[in-house]
Amino acid sequence: MTSVSHPERETLNASVSLDLNAIILVLWKNKITIFLITLVSCILGVIYAYTAVQVWTSQALIDQPASKEINHLRLVVNKLVNNNIEPKSLSSFEKEVIFKDFIKSFNSADNKVNFLISEGIVDTSQNLQQNDSAQNQKVQLKKLTKNIDARALDKLSDEVTLSFSGATSGEAKLWLEKYIAFIQAKQVEAKNNELYSIWQNRIKTLDAQYKSVVADTLQRQKDEIIRTGYSLKISKAAGLDKPVENLNNRDVFYIELGSKALAEKLEVLRSMKDPEVMNPELSSLRLQINSLKSLDIKNVLFQSFSYLSSPDEPISRDKPRRPLIIILSTLLGGIFGAGLVLIRHSFKYRRQGI
Repeated sequence: MTSVSHPERETLNASVSLDLNAIILVLWKNKITIFLITLVSCILGVIYAYTAVQVWTSQALIDQPASKEINHLRLVVNKLVNNNIEPKSLSSFEKEVIFKDFIKSFNSADNKVNFLISEGIVDTSQNLQQNDSAQNQKVQLKKLTKNIDARALDKLSDEVTLSFSGATSGEAKLWLEKYIAFIQAKQVEAKNNELYSIWQNRIKTLDAQYKSVVADTLQRQKDEIIRTGYSLKISKAAGLDKPVENLNNRDVFYIELGSKALAEKLEVLRSMKDPEVMNPELSSLRLQINSLKSLDIKNVLFQSFSYLSSPDEPISRDKPRRPLIIILSTLLGGIFGAGLVLIRHSFKYRRQGI
């Protein structure tokens, strides 16, 4: 079988080889230019890498609070339950809910902004407001709030990573510790206010119930005094001085007691001043109120989480990645230098061709 020659293909391959050799020759002749451009690009990359704002991120790993973190809170809640407060109204003090509330509060944009302003991380002075627009301040705040984050490791785990980014490793750790303390203080204040509200509402409810029962008891006393007075008159008119047995009395009056007993009963009813003597229910209510008032529910301290890993001082930067920046700037400089040399050669070649 004879081989068929392809002169056109051979010519094309030779042309491509010549063009490639020509490009390499042009680049080699202008190697100093390419080197200088690459060097300048590398120097610019080094300058940027070492002058750009650094970003360091400190992290902490937390989980749901252990018993020791919420012991005082649980003790107070149990006392409230023992004082007949519905457990449902105290469900927000379960450790799972407390932990979720902490994470939600940690990620709250309002809390982040308030912290950044209160710590002076963002300048909101009068002079700054006059020189910069409110929009620029919003952009700055939005950028900084992205540096604060609480994120679960996975959907099946309760473990959450807290992170805060700063310009230095020490600053990042300090701000994370301060922000955790800031959110925890808010949580303690909120839960204490909630506890106090539940406690106060229960006392107010019992007080209202007590007053209502007192009013009913006093009214029954008045009605009983009137009824006994009428019974006394009737028994005297009937000549019944002593109690009468087997008296078929279906009336509302107690004439079967006799006038002497009715007179004594009337005197006792008029002399009774303490409603609790007439109604034992009032004593029970008073004991409940006094028991609630004796509880100390102010300044209930607790921690909304437990540390698996406390805030650390990062050992490496997130930004800028100096080696990568220097390598990329050097590569870009080389590519730009080679491209510039080839473009100049192309224009020169065309002029010579004309």
